[in-house]
Amino acid sequence: EFPTAAKLFFQGYLTQDTVFYGYFLFNEGGEVVGLEDAFLYFNNIISNENLDILVGQFQVMDPVRAREQRLTFRDLLLYTTSFSRDAFNLTYQRGILISYGKGPFQIFGGVVNGNGIGAKDSNGNFDADSFKDPFARIILAPVSWGSIGGYMYYGDHSPVTLASGPANTMKLHNYFYRVGPDIQIQPSQQWSLRGQLLFGRDSNPTFTTGTPQPIRHYGSWVEFDYHHSPAVTMVVLHNLLRSKDDPTKDVNTVTGNWTYYWRTNFKSIVEFTYDIQQTSASHTAKTHGGVVGLVFGF
Repeated sequence: EFPTAAKLFFQGYLTQDTVFYGYFLFNEGGEVVGLEDAFLYFNNIISNENLDILVGQFQVMDPVRAREQRLTFRDLLLYTTSFSRDAFNLTYQRGILISYGKGPFQIFGGVVNGNGIGAKDSNGNFDADSFKDPFARIILAPVSWGSIGGYMYYGDHSPVTLASGPANTMKLHNYFYRVGPDIQIQPSQQWSLRGQLLFGRDSNPTFTTGTPQPIRHYGSWVEFDYHHSPAVTMVVLHNLLRSKDDPTKDVNTVTGNWTYYWRTNFKSIVEFTYDIQQTSASHTAKTHGGVVGLVFGF
């Protein structure tokens, strides 16, 4: 499966405090994805060194954990799993993100389209409905080696075109939220521990015309990184998803990753994911997986 992914990055300055950044994902499993991250970043707005604004395409969980910077091949399933027919997940959206920091506090707030960064519709519109989704994160870093935070995302989706099944011609709504705490601890450059827990509820994820069947769910990820030396890094990642209303979404896995840096731009990885989810009617067999690969850039 080599190459699995290939990306072309571009970045530069428009002014001293204005940066553009993006990348083109032109091969992943034979699929041409196109632009994912693509934004303008305005630093020191109105001569305020604590105020920044980002506009364009980005991931709504970047204020907590940047998926593109993770050290494992295994993804953060809390962000990529969808619980609704419009296929919403906590990854790429189009919108605006504002951040402000003062002392031990930092606040992020944003508004996004809510339906991802897919192709436009027949009317040339990139938004599936008129409501724009707000989200926010607040961080308290009382010490230099650790922080705690809280995250909130709210959506009101009534798309005409759905990712699966018939169209939503009656403009039915799915009101949903994602909210929960996160923590980051890094007492030294050698190791760090970080994680997040999110609770969620979707009022009508199937967009049914009868009595809505809400889905309540929660999930988490916890990651431990250990940098044994400049050349060797080890990672343990735990992914958990739980929904009593839709047990097909349940996940419980542990991933171990060993990475060796031959050069600063060339590394090899060995990774194994163990499925510790109990077998059931919705999880008939355990699925383990592993990967051995090379990652390089120039």
